[in-house]
Amino acid sequence: MKKVIYLFSLLILSGMILMSCTNAKKQSSETEAATEVAAAEEEGWITLFNGEDFTGWRGYNRTDMPTAWTIEDGAIKINGSGMGEAGAKDGGDIIYDQKFKNFELTFEWKVSEGGNSGLFYLAQEVEGKPIYESSPEYQV
Repeated sequence: MKKVIYLFSLLILSGMILMSCTNAKKQSSETEAATEVAAAEEEGWITLFNGEDFTGWRGYNRTDMPTAWTIEDGAIKINGSGMGEAGAKDGGDIIYDQKFKNFELTFEWKVSEGGNSGLFYLAQEVEGKPIYESSPEYQV
């Protein structure tokens, strides 16, 4: 019986240690991201996404942010329907609410296997027209 209690205690302790390491890693990643953003801004870069909210972002040809877009683990994500952006409930394209002319753009991306995503740049909002008719797209 003592062996069973001892093994059970070790199992619980191991689980607690693993859980605390995972949380520490997440906090460490968040701290590293904040440090990178601060360093980039000191060098004159403009950070378009703060990893926390949609400040500066809105839907294409809209004044609000489509609700299908969320922030998960510091990344922008759409909760799609699997039918493309046209099939996403309150999805569609999003844009940054500031225009830029002469710029260098760097970004990190992640897309699911078999996913189809891209980044439109130099977009012009044309009422009643999709974004791809007025903007080149970088496929990821």
